[in-house]
Order: sequence, then C-alpha cells, then structure tokens
Amino acid sequence: MNIYKVPKKAWNKWTTVQQLTFNNVYAAAIDDQELFIHPKADPCRQEYWDTTAWNMAWVAACAVQQALEEMSK
Repeated sequence: MNIYKVPKKAWNKWTTVQQLTFNNVYAAAIDDQELFIHPKADPCRQEYWDTTAWNMAWVAACAVQQALEEMSK
C-alpha cells in the first residue's frame, strides 16, 4: 500500500518487498531522528528531516533490488 505517496511510476515498478522496505524504513526514520544521527549532533528541523527520511527509505528500497540481483548471479 502506497501510504506515503511515492510517485506511482516508481511505486508500480518496485516489488512488494521494495514497497514494504520503503514504508518500514520511512516510518522508522520519520519518528526517530536520534536513531540515525550522531549522538552529539543537534536534530534538524522536522521539515528537513522528512526529506532525509524519504531519501533513506528510497535508497533502502532500491538496495533491496540490487541485493536480489547480486544474489541471483
């Protein structure tokens, strides 16, 4: 389910595992900056963090496909 409104063109190309990876990584990242930033770093503004979380989730979803392709070689 495309709950975070990933552009349909990309979402429809992704496998179910990629879609779930995006949703799970984004949900974890959006609510917990401290999990991802250096312990001595100041948290950034939420609007900036939203973009960072989105980008992390996107990279994770793409990495799933790359990993599956590597495993099938």
